Amino acid sequence: MIKLIFLTFLFSILIIFNNSYPQATYDFVLKAKGEYATGLDRKLIIDNIKVENGVIDYYIEYIHPTGYINTRYAGKSFFSLKGEFLPKEKILVGEMQDVVNHGVEGPINRETRCEFSSTIIEKDTKEVTLHFKNCLEDGTPTGYGPLPFSLIRISENIQDQKESEIDSNDSGVRFSDIYGEVEVLLPTGYDENGEPLYDNPDAWNFAKLDMQLPYGAKLKLKENSGIILAFPGSEPYEMRTPDNMYPYDETIIVLPSKQKGDSLFQILIGKLYNNVKKVINEGSMDVEMSQAVLGIKGTKFVLEENGTISNVSVLEGQVEFISKFSEQKQIINPGELVEATKDGLGQTIYFDLVKEQSLWNKNNNKIDINLIFYTLGFIVLCLLIYFIYKLFISKKLNRTKIVDNNIASEDNSNQ
Repeated sequence: MIKLIFLTFLFSILIIFNNSYPQATYDFVLKAKGEYATGLDRKLIIDNIKVENGVIDYYIEYIHPTGYINTRYAGKSFFSLKGEFLPKEKILVGEMQDVVNHGVEGPINRETRCEFSSTIIEKDTKEVTLHFKNCLEDGTPTGYGPLPFSLIRISENIQDQKESEIDSNDSGVRFSDIYGEVEVLLPTGYDENGEPLYDNPDAWNFAKLDMQLPYGAKLKLKENSGIILAFPGSEPYEMRTPDNMYPYDETIIVLPSKQKGDSLFQILIGKLYNNVKKVINEGSMDVEMSQAVLGIKGTKFVLEENGTISNVSVLEGQVEFISKFSEQKQIINPGELVEATKDGLGQTIYFDLVKEQSLWNKNNNKIDINLIFYTLGFIVLCLLIYFIYKLFISKKLNRTKIVDNNIASEDNSNQ
């Protein structure tokens, strides 16, 4: 029983630690370097092969050109690759299947299966070759030539940028803390005006404390998630989302471009609580919204953005709200909410400040789920040690009692 409890405890701890840290993702594309001759009677034209989140699942059909091309008997053949990227070994591994079908109404004419592995894939890799082994054609050992590719569109984890290029685009902003579900989309380049470019708008990665954040990086926060950012020349800046973000699915912000300096970020959509104790040593920090810009100095406020309407409600301190269209300016105080549209700034709306503060304080005071797991794990460990100790003492007492009984029995026998 004790062993079962101990094994269960260890398994729980492993699950906790495995889920407590964001898992790395590995995304890149293998670009075919031409047509590949895989037999005497055909050539295989391969599209770009995507590796998403470390998984390769590629499938392509083609018409076999032996005698029946452009007829109803032209068979559909296919080529597939299924496998995964091994980050420790830095290679792709998996299985290849190559099926040849001369006639669509007839049986498969030939099927080849192989295991494959790639050459090493690192941040500076430009060329990748897939090598095949243990190949069987219809169950008979056969050979299959290597396939060379160019490596393009490297993700944050495996990137082909030089360190100097990364450093020159470093915004200097860093995560001081992360909780909940937070993701990052890194720009793959910049246009002539210095604005960030994103080759794949869906290539989001989990945020990590030690990651470098370049100019123009996008940050996505789901419900009940938060970050603390350290901007150059400022104290940590807290941002977090509420328990219920309706009607939004997420909040997305963008770090400043290089031309706009370090004191500006933009909210694209969502709802975001901001806690700024002391922003810039000299001056203020500006936050850009779709309809207005606000200047802040040590304050707590909530931003809400849907792309056409921008509003800010102040919980503590003051902000200056400036319309992008009418250039109206307004100082917003605690308990006040102002909405901005293409027509300018709206009327001041007054809200229950105590109620709003308690709502966000309640959100802030929630216990981190990981902390609960660690606390429970520690309690279980203490109980386990206690039970083992009690079992040890119990066995020791039993042995002592047995010895005493044996001695007493011997004494009675001697008498």
